[in-house]
Amino acid sequence: MEGVLNPVVDARAKRRGASALSVVAFTDDPALGDSLGRLADGESIPWVEVAPGGLAGALGETQVTADVALIDVSELAEREAVEGIRALATRTRSALIAVGRDNDVGLYRALIAAGARDYLVSPLDERVLADALNPTAEPPPSARPGPAEARAARVNLMIGARGGVGASALAVDAAWWAAEKLGVETGLIDLDVHFGSCALALDLMPGRGLRDALESPERIDSLFVGSAMMNVGDKLFVLAAEEDPEQPVFPSPDAPARLIEALGESFPCLIVDLPRTLAGLYPEVLARADSVTLVSDLTLAGLRDALRLKQLCEKRCEGASLAIALHEAPAGKPAVTVKEFEKGYGDAVDWMIPHQPKPAAEAAAAGKPIVSLMRAGHPAAKAVASIAERCVDPAGLPTKKKRAWLW
Repeated sequence: MEGVLNPVVDARAKRRGASALSVVAFTDDPALGDSLGRLADGESIPWVEVAPGGLAGALGETQVTADVALIDVSELAEREAVEGIRALATRTRSALIAVGRDNDVGLYRALIAAGARDYLVSPLDERVLADALNPTAEPPPSARPGPAEARAARVNLMIGARGGVGASALAVDAAWWAAEKLGVETGLIDLDVHFGSCALALDLMPGRGLRDALESPERIDSLFVGSAMMNVGDKLFVLAAEEDPEQPVFPSPDAPARLIEALGESFPCLIVDLPRTLAGLYPEVLARADSVTLVSDLTLAGLRDALRLKQLCEKRCEGASLAIALHEAPAGKPAVTVKEFEKGYGDAVDWMIPHQPKPAAEAAAAGKPIVSLMRAGHPAAKAVASIAERCVDPAGLPTKKKRAWLW
């Protein structure tokens, strides 16, 4: 590795052979490099290499192969640090330890969730540093897996290519079907805090819970989220808001991701109605997605924006399955045919949802999901059922899971 500031190779480590612990630190802080050198000299750690560049230096390496990688994130904003650690965690099997100046429990939790083993606040006591580098040390409580895997909750994003194409209605229908027909406890989150329509579609009166969670993410835990959610039956729970348009909301950048993680402790299936204008602002939410359903209409603007969102999701939603649903035009010839749409979009359309004005009107009047008023064999109900089945993973879920916020 080039550009090493203070490499120390301990002869005692050589005698121990290849099984000795190896540590690489990416930092421009000479004091941290000196501390690591003293620990190596004193046999607290057998081998250490110090390279410049911090997180950027680590990401610039073709491969990080040390047992432990110490990453300096002191010069980075929280979002950059979290995104970088998450990206690095997918590329290396090294235990990642972040080092920064901010003594912030929110940052600590976000870094742990992103894949870090620990987060240390500088200046560092050398004994604390030595303990943190010990590969046999117990991981932080928030990093330990629970009875289920850490990512047991399946997160599904519903994004409309344009306003009014029916993405929110489809999110409500899919969530209702997953809860009522598939029997899976489902959380539905509407992230449009001013003009969201999920609560309205279900005749619910939202409170301030969503706003408080987004503006004060340090308050987010399973108990807080549980008190803010509204239930529809025994298995469907909704988190939504209808804030005054004259009252701006200033969410913390990482708040939606924290909210999703908190809900994931209680629900095996999460469906998030994500406004297209927010999709690019919350990369951590996109990165957490297991599936993304884009919703569009048969218009040129719908095609253009669906393609742009597809390109965004392909870049940010690594490992997530991506699909698209189209709502048929109300009447007459559509501006863009399905064949033309598929050619411009570069992929096949997964679901065509027929126009259903009568069930939609009845559902709006009753405050119920549209699909709940359809016969099971209706083409639109079949499409919703397919989308809902894609949102859940019954084989990988426990048969019974008590919500963490019930006692």
